[in-house]
Amino acid sequence: MESHSHRNAREAFGAFRAPTLTLAMLARITVASAGMLGALSGFAACRTAEEARTYATDSSITSAVKAKLAADGDLNAAEVAKFVVTAKEGVVTLKGRVKTDLARERAERDARETDGVRRVIDLVKVGDLP
Repeated sequence: MESHSHRNAREAFGAFRAPTLTLAMLARITVASAGMLGALSGFAACRTAEEARTYATDSSITSAVKAKLAADGDLNAAEVAKFVVTAKEGVVTLKGRVKTDLARERAERDARETDGVRRVIDLVKVGDLP
């Protein structure tokens, strides 16, 4: 016979038996967390409130672009995970490597369609590593 405390513990952890998180969901959580930590650490280096607002906006744009790329099922998750995404005053720079022109175009479009992005500098290379 199962004790009352064991049954309560099993029921309490029942919420964790929900469907497993997808890779895209995990990437979004990771990217969002990293973006927030980066934003928080960057505020200390800001001398003015305007610099702090710009830094926070750039950090949130960077995080949003990374999350959008990670969630795009048409892009290879392993390739996207290696992307370097930076934002400065709404100008996003993408660096990385993908296997096809279509993937490069898709990544650029995802970045361009992200809120707050004014322009995209696409430095993504196509093809296998040399």
